[in-house]
Amino acid sequence: MKPPDSPIQEKTRTAERLVRHSLWLFLAEALAKVLGLAIQVIAARYLGDQGFGTFSFAFAGSGAFIVFIDIGLAVYLTRE
Repeated sequence: MKPPDSPIQEKTRTAERLVRHSLWLFLAEALAKVLGLAIQVIAARYLGDQGFGTFSFAFAGSGAFIVFIDIGLAVYLTRE
């Protein structure tokens, strides 16, 4: 049987996990931003001026509508 870890070893291990998971989260967010930009560029080229304008209008309208639908539901569910 292995002896229990000292408090310093536990804190070090916890800090390492925190840094590692934060790095993965940062990389995932960065990848999402890059892919979002790439999709916007491809959509603009594929749809043309009028089609991309319609797409942008619908995308912005749905984003504004989601704010009213959400109304803090994610925060409430996280707390519960």
